[in-house]
Amino acid sequence: MKAINVGLLGIGTVGSGTFAVLQRNREEITRRAGREIRVAMVADRDLERAKKIAGEIPVTNDAFEVVANPEIDIVVELIGGTTIAKQLVLSAIENETLSESELAQLRKIWSSAPSAPPPLDSVSRFPGSRPVV
Repeated sequence: MKAINVGLLGIGTVGSGTFAVLQRNREEITRRAGREIRVAMVADRDLERAKKIAGEIPVTNDAFEVVANPEIDIVVELIGGTTIAKQLVLSAIENETLSESELAQLRKIWSSAPSAPPPLDSVSRFPGSRPVV
């Protein structure tokens, strides 16, 4: 079975911790998921730091390169903020919009939010999927 390729957007404090957990727990995650989940690409403004952390994994300073990569199955946004992070998430969703089942899961999550989130109905008519975390 094909591995699930993860693209990390940001490998600062939170991103490097996420990367470390995924690497350290690789075998257990694979066992639970039924297939390998691996970090396949990392984006960060500080290429030198990112390369030290990511090792052999491809690194770029252009997060849109990760979002546009068709080999990436899951995009994990770890940049934060409301400017570039928002643009990246919207771009990831636009590149591969949500399937009906993913939309249903998001509606459930959205409905449990403490404040009223925006409606998700408009994306339900498009096929395909690329989860954005």
